[in-house]
Amino acid sequence: MKYLITIFLLIIIVSLNGQNTKPPISGKAIYTFKHLRDTSLPNSIYTEKMLLMFNNFSYKYSSYISYVDDSISKSRTSNILDYSKNSTQTKYTRRTIEELFYFFDKKEYYFVHPWIGEKVVIENKIDKIDWKILDSTKELNGLNCALAEAKFKGRIYKAWFCPEIPVNAGPWKLNGLPGLIIEAYDLSNSIQFSLESLEKNEQLIELPKAFKKVTKKEFDQLINSIKQNPSGFINAALNGSNTQNGSTAMQLNKSGSNTQNKKNQINNPIELNE
Repeated sequence: MKYLITIFLLIIIVSLNGQNTKPPISGKAIYTFKHLRDTSLPNSIYTEKMLLMFNNFSYKYSSYISYVDDSISKSRTSNILDYSKNSTQTKYTRRTIEELFYFFDKKEYYFVHPWIGEKVVIENKIDKIDWKILDSTKELNGLNCALAEAKFKGRIYKAWFCPEIPVNAGPWKLNGLPGLIIEAYDLSNSIQFSLESLEKNEQLIELPKAFKKVTKKEFDQLINSIKQNPSGFINAALNGSNTQNGSTAMQLNKSGSNTQNKKNQINNPIELNE
């Protein structure tokens, strides 16, 4: 992995030399995300591989497992048996269903959620993070990194970023530093993001072709209506009815109850009340 990161960095350095305008930079980074969701179970850490597709002006953050499944689906051949064998390897793995899209040049930020054959896009306002760059440096994965700190969503984060990769991107909603964020964690160590791999990638970053757009207020209203009457919402979906103000994906049990499984309890959400 260190070899691949070195190659990626060399490509960027070469492209920067002799250019007065901002050169195109694009890449694909894989992070390990760790989250202590339930403080009563300190040894039970939710862990997931996350994918960051980025360039000079935008980035997309999503589940790496979902990306792998999509890639297998798109590249499948006429041999259905081989495809089925590959796809079931990740079919039931826990994963984050939402995708985040940031377009800094347009000052736009979206959540994207799957819903019954389509995707719903929720418009959001970009939260500017007031980073303070500290006088600390170290090498991570062969990259020269600097340290920054900020309070964000009720937590204090420290982030190691690489100025030699001059993009504002980072894992999750952590962004806005003068370099790609390589590692980040909150002071309680409940949340951690660690870069696992980095490579050149020129895939376009764009919203899904077919989607339904709603506002954040409309989305929140929908969530509340689902919580109040989950069985009614499921019946409406099964009957093909359109829900008011868009729709979303919810994890509900088979009985239609919105009682949360204690095993999946979250008393330490990633975003705290500020």
